Amino acid sequence: MHRANVGRRAPASAQCSHVVSKGCLTKFTSPTFARSPVALAAKFELVKKANLTFPRFTTSGPVSRHLDTKGYEVTTGIGPDLMEGARAAVSGMIDILTRQHHISAIDAYLLCSVCADLHISEIVDQPNRIVSLYFPRIIFE
Repeated sequence: MHRANVGRRAPASAQCSHVVSKGCLTKFTSPTFARSPVALAAKFELVKKANLTFPRFTTSGPVSRHLDTKGYEVTTGIGPDLMEGARAAVSGMIDILTRQHHISAIDAYLLCSVCADLHISEIVDQPNRIVSLYFPRIIFE
């Protein structure tokens, strides 16, 4: 098991958002990353001539243990651009975390990158799209 490493730069050549290496899960966030212990069992099957446009996968069960026993703080970003909506939702959560829990904006950003989930909540009401950030409240208990 590796100890947590926070605040180091992600490799410039990193093409994916999650990398498993030496028993650690590394989640890249620009320009920092967080590393945490992980156990992984994976099975890969090559399907020749599948002509997939994008990667796809199937899970045999839940993909995470949701930390929803105390509910979530949720912030939203609304507008025509999903990326701007995501930025607004993250920014709103950083504001809440810094104000309510008296932590720095950098620490709040790191917590969001590790603990929170972004969801596209609405995409059909053009020109507005809604992006929501769900932050588990149990983190601070």
